[in-house]
Amino acid sequence: MDWHPTLKQLYFSENARDWLSEDMPEDKLNRVTNPGKDNFGFPYCHQGNLTDPEFGWGHSCSEFTKPIALLGPHAAALGLKFYTSNGFGAEYRNAIFLARHGSWTAASSSAAMWWSSNSMVTARCARSSRL
Repeated sequence: MDWHPTLKQLYFSENARDWLSEDMPEDKLNRVTNPGKDNFGFPYCHQGNLTDPEFGWGHSCSEFTKPIALLGPHAAALGLKFYTSNGFGAEYRNAIFLARHGSWTAASSSAAMWWSSNSMVTARCARSSRL
């Protein structure tokens, strides 16, 4: 999690639950805009639009704060940081760099990404062998 350098709002990643599907739910990028009032849905709603079949009874995803980005199923985000320097150019300034572990069962996984102004770029890499 990290604070946006100019908006001073807290951004954080959220890993979704397992055992629903290989393709869902997607992990999320969230932003706190109403401290103490934002509720991001866990365990009742996942990815902003998927009611949990076990715990979601009596709840609607419309009750909860929507994510600002979906990160992919089982992406397993490990951390994020806003980039505030100039070394990579203006395109990356105030963007989020987000490291992801990725699925341990998929043939390939997304290892890293950056997010800025509702656009997302993902670097893909082959699964590494375990020693």
